Amino acid sequence: RYFLDNEEYDEEEWPDEETIERIDNMINNDVSPQARRVMEMRFTEGMPFSRIATIMGISETAVYRHLSRALTFIRKKLKENG
Repeated sequence: RYFLDNEEYDEEEWPDEETIERIDNMINNDVSPQARRVMEMRFTEGMPFSRIATIMGISETAVYRHLSRALTFIRKKLKENG
């Protein structure tokens, strides 16, 4: 869910339930609280970076960095663990 921002995927490429659960666990346990909140506002609530930045009192660049680092971490862990 979280790592699929505005990208189209075939159903075959869509993560299975086990992978989605692993991603959710990583987000809840391994991602910083700030990054977790950015991900929630961006992917669950559909907010633009500018709105997230205003709410959190940080720059849009900081929003991007939180999101980018979290997604990179998740992708890396998924690749490592197959």
